[in-house]
Amino acid sequence: MVLGPNAQTFGNQTDTQQLTSGAMMKIGTYALSGASATREISGDADFALGRWAAGTVTSAWGADTLTLTDRRSYHYVVLNGLAAWPADRSTTTCDHGVFTSPTYLSGTGTKVPGTTTGTPTLEFYSRGARVGGNLTVTVEGTPVSVDLDSRLPSPTSSPITGGFLSGGTGAAIMLGTTGTNAYVLAVGYAVVLPSGSRYQGVAKFSCA
Repeated sequence: MVLGPNAQTFGNQTDTQQLTSGAMMKIGTYALSGASATREISGDADFALGRWAAGTVTSAWGADTLTLTDRRSYHYVVLNGLAAWPADRSTTTCDHGVFTSPTYLSGTGTKVPGTTTGTPTLEFYSRGARVGGNLTVTVEGTPVSVDLDSRLPSPTSSPITGGFLSGGTGAAIMLGTTGTNAYVLAVGYAVVLPSGSRYQGVAKFSCA
């Protein structure tokens, strides 16, 4: 999952490049080059998360130059895909997650970075999986709740909640696996503040 200022991408990506620091430099058609900076790097053998904060991002949409003073960013989270539902259809317990700092997309706000918290729920049942709970995104001193309630009919589903794709508040959700009866829940989200400003970011949770 890659969320940029003007575009997003989801789904299987076979062409990736990663530095020893853990920072991703290429995800599918998106690549970071030049005098680059990646923030909030987190990951292990099962996921990679971060935020491209400076450098030149090239993609099918063209080239986009980021600077630290501009405060625009590309947020990403990469998972090992979940091939099939587990045989044990039960409720898991998710951890408190790791997050990129939500960054400015549009509106008249101050463009200050924000913070995100949340603990979702993940349950497997006869028709797939259910995700519940919410995230709390706080920017400009104002908390906004993002509803995560969604259903995944297949392991490769990417459900959307709320107004994520239409300029509002909402989320995009994906599942991955650790290969040890534990799962990785990825969330891309956007929020609209009372001021009218819109921010976005990504989160990752381990659920077992």
